[in-house]
Amino acid sequence: MAIGSDIIAKSMQNEGVSDFFYIMGAPMMAVEKAAMKLGLRGIDVRHEQAAAMAGFAYARLRNKPAFCMAASGPAVTNLVTGIAHAWADCTPVIALGGAAPVVTWHHGAFQDIDQLAMFKPCTKFADRVHHVKRIPELINLAVKHAMSGKPGPVYLDMPGDILYGEIDESKVEYPDPYDHAKRPRPAASANDLSAIVELLSKAKQPVLITGAGVQWSEAEKEMLAFVEAAGVPFYTTPQSRGVIPEDHKYCYLTSRAAAFRDADLILVVGTRMNYIIGHAAPPRWNANAKIVRIDVDPIEVASSPRRLDVGVVADARVAFQQLTAAIAGKVTPATYETWRERLRTRNVQKTAEAEQALSNGASPIHPLRLCKEVRDFMDRDCVLCVDGQEILNFGRQLGCIRHHGRRDAFRNRCQGGTAGQAGDRAAR
Repeated sequence: MAIGSDIIAKSMQNEGVSDFFYIMGAPMMAVEKAAMKLGLRGIDVRHEQAAAMAGFAYARLRNKPAFCMAASGPAVTNLVTGIAHAWADCTPVIALGGAAPVVTWHHGAFQDIDQLAMFKPCTKFADRVHHVKRIPELINLAVKHAMSGKPGPVYLDMPGDILYGEIDESKVEYPDPYDHAKRPRPAASANDLSAIVELLSKAKQPVLITGAGVQWSEAEKEMLAFVEAAGVPFYTTPQSRGVIPEDHKYCYLTSRAAAFRDADLILVVGTRMNYIIGHAAPPRWNANAKIVRIDVDPIEVASSPRRLDVGVVADARVAFQQLTAAIAGKVTPATYETWRERLRTRNVQKTAEAEQALSNGASPIHPLRLCKEVRDFMDRDCVLCVDGQEILNFGRQLGCIRHHGRRDAFRNRCQGGTAGQAGDRAAR
């Protein structure tokens, strides 16, 4: 015989989970103990919110779902902020929350509160397990929801009578684990490809802007192949910096504002058209620019804030492969040579101006000068942790990122004294 807690641990193992974040507490203690007995690494935190936040960083860095768990009542409600953060940033964090036994609901049981209702607004999928036998199915479904299409967080409510309910394990079926490599990858239609190629061939000043969808699609190589085949200047959102090294010859970091303002064709791939990119709207962007949008989520494409000339529901990796093949003999780097030289010239000028500002010896010291001093003594493999608000804004302006997932509050692989992005403020 086995109890529900044992089945949860084995279900996590079946899904390939190797680590989880938690605080020990009833009624989840048996789950945590069983998982660690199976060899999963339990990473103890001091506050449940930290478990969800650590799961967020883990998922983004490992490109896989992260598991966190909490006891019940206030322990579970402490997860909400971190899960809401994962929801806002489309990150696959799976939260397991202990809950009061179903048989005690509405009888004033210890820490009896409707936890499920709290998580529904900030998750892709939230549900409650009602039978021990179905635990493997629900955990498998949670992983599928978290990782399919546009990623996001998931919550599963685990009542105490499910956690400690007994079952003959021979009657428990463990589904095939979710295989991210074999997930469906929708492709662009022939008509859409033809329309995009026509726009590219007529454009004089195109730009490509990408986001975390490239990361989750594992499309870095395919994006690079398209960029080099087409010769299109590219920019990324903060969360996806480094998908192509930012010292690439077609990346002009400090010319970002000029590129956005003057682009006559905007290719938006795998990122939301939200405030991060100014909604791709004027005055930051050219009001007359043609817009092509490619995203795996049909809702994203349908809800674009600006009218699209071509809207495509497709996986980023597949779309880049298709585009690279479709432009052969029609679009080459020579097509946009004048445009790139204009951006390159501006980039050199603004980078020099930025480096001069970074070296300002005035007192009191400017935050940028502080960042420069830190940058100049760090070696290539250092780890840099950056706080939020203003110091984050200043810290983003230092160094070009050559590897994805090495920046901001997670990790920043520094490049010695390399001058890099002066940010939108300086670029303007």
